[in-house]
Amino acid sequence: VLNAQRAGYKAAIVHNVDSEDLISMGSNDIDVLKKIDIPSVFIGESSANSLKDEFTYEKGGHIILVPELSLPLEYYLIPFLII
Repeated sequence: VLNAQRAGYKAAIVHNVDSEDLISMGSNDIDVLKKIDIPSVFIGESSANSLKDEFTYEKGGHIILVPELSLPLEYYLIPFLII
């Protein structure tokens, strides 16, 4: 992801090879993590192949990365507990 950012990309999509397993991306190097500012997502191989088929440099296109914010129910109840 850091290399993609250095190359001027605004986001990075990383995919697994020969697998649909999703892996949590991260680094043990805190200095590297501090340098990364662009959003990134990890996808399985079939999703990557679909993206490659649909979106090419010649065709153009936009992909919107939307974070999934799913908070536990307790987080929504905290304001009521305080009152």
